[in-house]
Amino acid sequence: MDVEEKTDDKTETAKDTVDKKEDKKEDNKIEEEPKKPKTKLVKKKRTDYHNLKVDDLVTYRFSKEEFDKYFEIESTMNNEDILILATLKAKNDLEALCYKYQEKLDEYGGELKAYMPVEE
Repeated sequence: MDVEEKTDDKTETAKDTVDKKEDKKEDNKIEEEPKKPKTKLVKKKRTDYHNLKVDDLVTYRFSKEEFDKYFEIESTMNNEDILILATLKAKNDLEALCYKYQEKLDEYGGELKAYMPVEE
């Protein structure tokens, strides 16, 4: 008898699963019918407007005398920069000349070796 009961339980569970599948199909049909179009929520930008009171407009311009004074200062600085650059160029040229004569006086066969005194 125990064997028969087990078979009955199996048949009952199989019927239950079939019934559940049919119920799910019916539920899906019901759920699928009322589809609504998707909408997005968009936040609007909020702008606040305020009345600002302006007391005075201040212009920052130099007077003619101040402008001339600062122009003179700039001119003197520019002249100093030009002088510094000219000095550096002259020093560089002098150094190049020294190296040039050093190569000519080189003890390994320079052009002016014959004119050098022999040191003993």
